[in-house]
Formats: sequence, C-alpha cells, structure tokens
Amino acid sequence: MNLNLFCVRVVGCVSLAFAAFAESVVLRYESAPSPNGPWTPVDSAVMHHLPDGAASVHSASTQAYFRLRIESDVEGQALQVLPLAEVPAATLEVARRHVEGLLRPADSADDDDVDGWADAEFGPFAILLSREGAPSGAPGYLELKLVSATSGERPQEGYLRQLSNEPTSVDRGYIIVSLDRSDLPVLEYNTEGPTPVERLLRRCGGKTPARIVRFGPTFWAAEDARGGLIANLGTEPFKIPHDFASVMEARFAGEIDTAREILELPPELKLQLSSYASYGELKEDYESSPVHRLLRERRAAHAGLQWDIEAGKVPPILELRVGETNLFLGGRVLEDVVVHWEGLRELADVRLLRSGFEAVGRQAGSAPLTVRTSQGLEAYVLRVSARGAGLASVELASGEPFWRTKTWWAGGWGDQMHYYQLKDSDWCELVGCGPTAVAMLLGYWDRRGVPSAFYTGIVGSAEFDSLRLSDAPQEIDTANRKAVLRKVYHQLHDLCDVICPPFTDSGATWPGDLIEGFAGYLHPVSSSSGMASLLYGKGNRLVNYSCSWAWDGWGDDWQVSGVRVANGIKDGRPGIIGLGWLWHYGVAYGYRRKEYVVPYPGGETVIQVKRYFRVNEGWSDFKPSWYNAHDVFLGLTANMTQARTPQMP
Repeated sequence: MNLNLFCVRVVGCVSLAFAAFAESVVLRYESAPSPNGPWTPVDSAVMHHLPDGAASVHSASTQAYFRLRIESDVEGQALQVLPLAEVPAATLEVARRHVEGLLRPADSADDDDVDGWADAEFGPFAILLSREGAPSGAPGYLELKLVSATSGERPQEGYLRQLSNEPTSVDRGYIIVSLDRSDLPVLEYNTEGPTPVERLLRRCGGKTPARIVRFGPTFWAAEDARGGLIANLGTEPFKIPHDFASVMEARFAGEIDTAREILELPPELKLQLSSYASYGELKEDYESSPVHRLLRERRAAHAGLQWDIEAGKVPPILELRVGETNLFLGGRVLEDVVVHWEGLRELADVRLLRSGFEAVGRQAGSAPLTVRTSQGLEAYVLRVSARGAGLASVELASGEPFWRTKTWWAGGWGDQMHYYQLKDSDWCELVGCGPTAVAMLLGYWDRRGVPSAFYTGIVGSAEFDSLRLSDAPQEIDTANRKAVLRKVYHQLHDLCDVICPPFTDSGATWPGDLIEGFAGYLHPVSSSSGMASLLYGKGNRLVNYSCSWAWDGWGDDWQVSGVRVANGIKDGRPGIIGLGWLWHYGVAYGYRRKEYVVPYPGGETVIQVKRYFRVNEGWSDFKPSWYNAHDVFLGLTANMTQARTPQMP
C-alpha cells in the first residue's frame, strides 16, 4: 500500500520538540510493524517526495508505523511519535468521546473551561509515553495534542489567507490516554496551553530524548537511549518505605471545628520517607517495590471496570424500591462496597454483612456500585425505584447511551492564589509543595473577608496590621510581596515538618504533617488560648473555622479523600488535595463528574462515573490541569469566618 509519511515541514503541532534543539541533527525515516518496533530504516529509493513537502512510501504491509529518528553528533535516538491515523482505534475513540462529552450543549453552557475545545481538533501527531515500572520503557500512554481547527481553505496561488493580528499560538491543551487496561482510560487533560511533553522538551538543553516516561500525574522524565535522565518535569517522587505496604489498607479521617471544640489530628506513623540517590534507583524501586506493585495492581482493577464501559459492557443492575430492604450478593464474602452517589441525601443505606451486603432504598435514582472481594474489584449498578413503582428490567433500555458532564467551581483561575515555591537556604532550598498549598488556601480566605487567616507574625505593629488587613498577595511579582509570603512560608515549612533530602532542592511532607501544619498555623488566631487571640482578641478567638480532612494509602478511595474536597467545591470552597502516591499537594478549585447514562422507559440509569479535579499545582510555568480523582490520596476542605476584628492590646 502507499502510505503518507509525516515530515519536518508540518512540525508546527510539535514545534517545541525540535525548535528547542540548538544542536545540528539528522532526521531519518524508520518503519515498524507495531509501535514497539522493531524499527528499520526506510530505503530512500522507495520514498516519493510530494510538492507540499510531505512524503509517501510503498509498503507491502497492511499496517505499518513510521517515525523520524533524530541523530545528533553525540548519540542517535528518536522520540516515539505516531501520526494520528496510526493511533489505535480504541484509544482514539476514548479521547474523542471525552471531548464530545464535554461539549454537549446542555451540560457545558455555563462552563467557560471547555470553550477552548469548541473550535479545536486533534493535532496530526501523538507522543508515545512510557509507563513507570514497565520494563524497557514500554509505551503505556499517548499524549494527544489539541489545536485550533483549520479552515480548510487553500488558495490556488499566493500566500495562505490570514490576518496580521491573529494569535500566533494554536495550542488548545492535551489529553493523556492509556493504551491498555493497565491504567484509567483518560488520566488528565487541559483545554488550554501547550502539552506536558512540550514543556519538558524545553528543559532538555538541546539534547534529544529517546523516550518520555510518565511516572504519574505530577512527574515526567525525558530519557536518552540508555535510559539516563536528560530532564524532568514536576515534583520528584520520594522513596516510600517498603513496609508501608502493611498500612496501605488504613484510612485516616478527622474533623476540626473551633465552634464545637473538636480537634481531631492524624496519628503519627512510625515510617520515614527518604529520597532517591539517583534516577536509576528511582526506576529500579518503581519496578520492584512491593508498595508500587500493589498500587499498580489496585489501579489496574479500577481501570478494567472503566475500560469495560468503554467497550460497551453494562454491569449487572441491582433493583431496589424506596423504603425497601434487600440482601444482595448473598453467599459471597465482600471486603468493601461503595455506592458512587453524590447528593445531600443518600441513594441507599448500605451495610456489609458476613455474607453479601444489605441495602435500604432512600430515594429514587441510580448509581454505580463497586464491591471488593479477595479476587478483585467488581462493578454493579444500584437502581432505586419510587415507592409503589414497578422494578425496571435490564432489557428495557430505550435509547442510545451517552456521557453527561456536570461541573462545579469554587471561583475561577482569577480567584485563586498564584503561588509557587520560593528558595531559601533555611529550607530545602525550596519551601515544599505542602506549605505552598496551605499558603494558597489561607490566602484565598484572607482575600474573602478573613484577614487573620493569613498573617506574618503576632508581635509588633506590622504583624498586627497583617492580622487586620487582607494582605495576601495573589501574585508573586514584587520584592515586597515575596517578603510577605516568605514570612508565611517560613512558618509553614517548620509546622509541616518538611523533609529535606540531600539529592534534591525540594521537600517532602507526610499527609499527617500537612494537616497538623494547617491546624498549627491557625492555632494562634483560632484558639482562645492562642497568642494572637490573647493579645488582640482579649482572650477571644479571631478566626472561626471548620475543617474536614482524610488521607489513605491507596490513593483511590473516593469515598474517603476526594469526596470531601468535591463537596467543598460544590459549596464554593477550594480545598487541598494530594496527587500521586505521597508526591505532590495542590489546591483543587474545580470538580467535574462525567456520567455514562443509559435511557430507560422509567427514567435514566447512571452506569458509570468518572471524576476530575481542576488543580492549581503551585507551579510557576503551568496552567492548571484536570486530573483523574483516582490520583487523589489526600483531601482537606475548610470553611472560615472572621470572628472579631483585632484590637490593639
């Protein structure tokens, strides 16, 4: 067959990949029967160059993959790139359905975030990404870039029609999609700006990577052909002790409420985070660590259920009436049961029994239900019919299934604190992502009528003004604002017990220490015995606040961690989340729920849900992205009010 090849002339959609290279390079075409190789050079004699700069080649195979091999004076290697036409059909269809689901008019009419995709299309290339822990850097994901749609109009002669004041950027974000069932179908996405690979390649200093490895939502690495590190992006992972596997089933949750005198703090774990001495040690640990093996197994179980839906498989439906009590899955021993329902009232009260589970219908509706057994995870649907109504039958579906999107916001990007980590020799040198996330949340409340929530000290007139005035900077753009934020960072760095490793300039914070640091910073102003309350509140607290927090070892327990922050966002309050596996903290201010709906004569049935958080990562060169809620290991949401105006003692 005759196949068109991509060429350098159309590199605009991946311009970052080559424009950043300062070295002289040689580009060679290679072909392979699969994305994993083996790759062989394309004979230049069989290539035919077309007038527009593209090229075609005759191939006897019914399917073939092509790439450009980039050879430098130092070492020959090539970034794994696929033409869009060669992307596996199932993977591309998942991405298309995701975009189309966001653009449904009834669901996104009030959602400005998706406007960037209203006139977008997939770029001509996809970048193959290696999966962490996979041997030999085998591809596990695809990064699909979205760009402004082209008009399709081409003049017969002369220049392409365009206006001189048209924006030069065609970037409309990206989608990261899994290539197989080992991970969730759509892991993260953004509706604006360049892609993570583009950002990473700008850090490669003129070197050409052979592969890009995605270790998770907040750490990417560019490797050379030998697997060495060229550049990395995001927050470097810390080494989780292998005996952490013994507590991975534990879930920690609590509440803090000054009005009700409740102070529940996390227990101290007798475990220590440490750092990796090298990139090679990190890779070896991710492949062999019992902790990461268990995490991958648990994640793959969740992913399999979502891929079943993508393939059109409908889970068994469990029927129940309002007010009725039923026993389900009797005769089976269950470890856990979760109803994926969100609302002020429960869909049903569910209780595990020695054999199966019991459910009491509370209101009409439907939701996915997952159960965990010793053999793994299973998917069902719990459907509750109104009292007196007949139970629906699985065979009575009356319409085509569709994805429905619902989005909630706790303000827009313009309402958030745009902080990032500052450097200081007293820190790591960076202050740490934990203190940065806490500072962003405190600054948010400072600018919303709680000036004593963000303070720089408690002694002297300058510090008193800090308690009384809304002085949290939104941007870090002047020396004065840096000075104000530096004082807050200094306190939070100590209160969060940030761990400074010897091989990097970043710091790690245990989830429990972050929660204690948040409460410890607010204690002087929120407790009647706090120094600021004693001096400036006459023994009365200056700030009232309530806080709900949770964290877990798996990072996929929606009902423990993520749901707290989602409910806070629904009430207009951003919250702190942990992303990855004890890696990174950011502030979530958007929550998106995608429902897979099947129409029935008696109403709709929700078969599956996917959840995403819009996260302010606290990175100076990033615009916030949407991350899958299964990547969340910590959730902290709070509500604050100014109890009284500080007075001079």
